[in-house]
Amino acid sequence: MIRFHRRFHPPKVISFDLDDTLYDNVPIIKRTEERTHSLITERVPETREWDIEHWRQRRLDLMRRDDALADNMTALRRATLLQGFRELEIDDAETVTDEIMDAFLAFRSDFSVSEQVHDLLDQLASRYSLVAVSNGNADVKRVGIGHYFKLALQPTHDFRGKPNTDMFEYVKQAMNCAPEAILHVGDSPQSDVFGAHRAGMQSVWLTSGLGRSHQLRVLPTVTIDDLQELSALLL
Repeated sequence: MIRFHRRFHPPKVISFDLDDTLYDNVPIIKRTEERTHSLITERVPETREWDIEHWRQRRLDLMRRDDALADNMTALRRATLLQGFRELEIDDAETVTDEIMDAFLAFRSDFSVSEQVHDLLDQLASRYSLVAVSNGNADVKRVGIGHYFKLALQPTHDFRGKPNTDMFEYVKQAMNCAPEAILHVGDSPQSDVFGAHRAGMQSVWLTSGLGRSHQLRVLPTVTIDDLQELSALLL
């Protein structure tokens, strides 16, 4: 069901979150981490006593100590691997880390979205300029949806992750568009809804993702329970 919470302005640009908005990311990450962990133990046998939870805890510890890493999941994973390999005094730790990260990123984007999502993006792209703004590290080209987007952004050394407004501000400049003419769609009350409104944009909160209503800091412009409801809203 579509619910309006703020005055809705017909947009010119639709900005999409990726993970848990266009696809269910939980099983994708689980499979990616399992494949990556197998590769790590094969490539670096000295780590065989370190299970997936051990590496996850290392990431959390690094995240708490370094705000910059907390805003960049790819850099965080790389730093975690490098720290572990150096701790074990692995030769060529940086080279091994790069090899593992290249494999992780390939595993990470080894999936496809549903035909319904393809159809929706195709229809929207015929009427609006679409962009992707994600805190994750899925590669839209590898996933097979890159051709729908004029622009795809992820955290880098230049862009902090949402709800920081760095990527949203870049979208406004790149698309030469007033913020209220941009509608951001995402599942996170914090990263997507709060982040978009900090940048002056409109937002659609998708409730079928990981976010919950008690996490909302501001009301979205619109709430939907299913991604396909965008058709009724925008087409």
